[in-house]
Amino acid sequence: MNKPSPSFLITWRRVAFGLVVLVLFWLPVEDQSILGPVFLAVIAAMAAIVFARQRYPLRRPLAGLLAGLIVSPITLLWMAFKTGLHGHGTPDFTAQQILQVIQLAPLWTLAGGLLGWGWHVLASKKQS
Repeated sequence: MNKPSPSFLITWRRVAFGLVVLVLFWLPVEDQSILGPVFLAVIAAMAAIVFARQRYPLRRPLAGLLAGLIVSPITLLWMAFKTGLHGHGTPDFTAQQILQVIQLAPLWTLAGGLLGWGWHVLASKKQS
């Protein structure tokens, strides 16, 4: 297991702080769109995978695949978090939207894997 450099930890803290700021701006907005939680989930997944790659020897395609795999669960967590905080008589997100997020999980996994593969190809071209 590799130990992250101090400059990486500072960068990680900045990314986490930026994500918290985005969440604080998103929470009070009264919309029923799933774009907000998906956007936050993609940022959180990418940040988590970049951090994990610093600590564990993950190959780029696998890292992308894992990032895509965790987007839907993180999206569902954001949706549940916002619904729980608001406490309206009706939930912020409908059952149809929740099912849509679950049904898109394979697509997110594929997209993450393809991005990871592209990241690998670009990095290998850069090295040669």
